[in-house]
Amino acid sequence: MPTHDAASLEVVFVPNKPTIQVGYQFGSDEYDEYVGQFNDGFAIFLNDQPLQFCGVGPVVGVGTINLSLNSALYQDNPVGSGNLNIQYDGMTRPIQVGIPVTVGTQTKLRFVIADVNDGALDSSVFITAAPSPILSGGLISGNDFHFTISGAVGAQVNVEATADFVTWTSLGQVTLTGGSYNFVDSGAVLLGHRFYAAIEGNTSSANTYGFVNVNIPASSTNMVANQLNNAAGNTFGVVLAGLPTAITTKVLKWNLSTQNYSSFTRVPFGNHWSPSTGANVSLNPGEGAFIENGATTGYTVSFIGDVP
Repeated sequence: MPTHDAASLEVVFVPNKPTIQVGYQFGSDEYDEYVGQFNDGFAIFLNDQPLQFCGVGPVVGVGTINLSLNSALYQDNPVGSGNLNIQYDGMTRPIQVGIPVTVGTQTKLRFVIADVNDGALDSSVFITAAPSPILSGGLISGNDFHFTISGAVGAQVNVEATADFVTWTSLGQVTLTGGSYNFVDSGAVLLGHRFYAAIEGNTSSANTYGFVNVNIPASSTNMVANQLNNAAGNTFGVVLAGLPTAITTKVLKWNLSTQNYSSFTRVPFGNHWSPSTGANVSLNPGEGAFIENGATTGYTVSFIGDVP
């Protein structure tokens, strides 16, 4: 098929390890209406031989990853949708390839992208070192802790856990099929607190993530401190959303302006606060507040997020 406007980048190097990791993401304005007509594409050549990608063949592009083919690797971005913060009408998800090479031998990598069948509408590829995994979306269900590991499509990561940041325990290896994996650590909640990292090769996850449980005994007032950074916001409405919904709970936080405690009440049956501004009161990592439990039974407050 005829190609136009081809561009290439060639890198010559001597590897010091047997596998190199390359991350890339292809985007095009040919998506999705011109699939099959103008299949702009991207390829990588190792010592002048084309590499095979993710089961789609030697070319990644409009004709091999789209809404109909290998759709798990595709992100649609129609005009006006705002799905992605970029002009292109579609992009692949970030994809990672491990390329076997010979240590100590001069090696050539060539990256090539081109228009196909015409010279109109733009396509690009973004090439990076393999991205670090990211942990997010923590959820406690019963005695299990659930979270999502995101990263390069097809990446294999080792999940490790710790309670003290000294001793780490391997929880096994998972594959980020489609660029993510929903991990469940069964029974972890019984430990009271636990923190996680995902290791891909020699690269650790961009964050350490986990949970901390604080027990609130019956008929008592207890100081609690938020030790983690919640991506959804470090406010009462977010970090204390797990307070029991069937009872009234009073939370006291020191007010620097008035040099006194401000009182906020979490009212029953819903995440509602009185005054309503209570939901927006900050409880940032390292900050504390008093929780008054007037009930005859105790409960647990769970903090979930990144280790600062």
